[in-house]
Amino acid sequence: TKRYFGNTIEILGAVEVTGVSGKTVEGKVVETEMEFKIGDRLMPYEAPPDEIEIVGAEEEVLAVIVAAREGITEISKYDIVFLDKGDNDGLKPGNVLNVYREKAKVQNPLKKSEKMDIPSGHVGSILIVKTAEKSSTAIVLKLSESILIGDSARTVAAK
Repeated sequence: TKRYFGNTIEILGAVEVTGVSGKTVEGKVVETEMEFKIGDRLMPYEAPPDEIEIVGAEEEVLAVIVAAREGITEISKYDIVFLDKGDNDGLKPGNVLNVYREKAKVQNPLKKSEKMDIPSGHVGSILIVKTAEKSSTAIVLKLSESILIGDSARTVAAK
C-alpha cells in the first residue's frame, strides 16, 4: 500500500551493563553480528529461541511480507522476513505460512502491444518465530523461487 508501517530493527550484538553512574551507563560488548556505531540504540536483550514447535493455525490469516532483514529484496532460504500481521490477527510462533506471488500482467513477448497474465503461484513456506501485536518475524523454510517484498502469505490450517 506504500503507507508507513513501522521500523525494522537490526540486532547488531549484545552489551552487558557493567556499571551505572547518574545518566551514564558503562558496558562491555559480549556479542557482535555487525559493527556498532556511535548513536546506535540499545534495548533489553531477548535471547532468540533455540527451538520452535510447529503449531497449526487456529484460523486463516492472510499477511504480506513487508520487509526482510538487512534490507534485502530477493529473499532466499533461511532469510528473515517481517509480516504485517501479528498477535492481534491470530498469528503465533510456530505457525507455518505458504507464500504466494499475486497474479501479474506482463508484456507479451510475441505481441508488444498486448499484456498477458502470469498466474499466482506458491513460491515458498515460512515459519513464524516471533510475534508482536501488529507484526511478525519469520524464517524462510523452503522456496521454489526467490520471495519478494509484497508477496502474500497464508497460514497452513491445523490438521
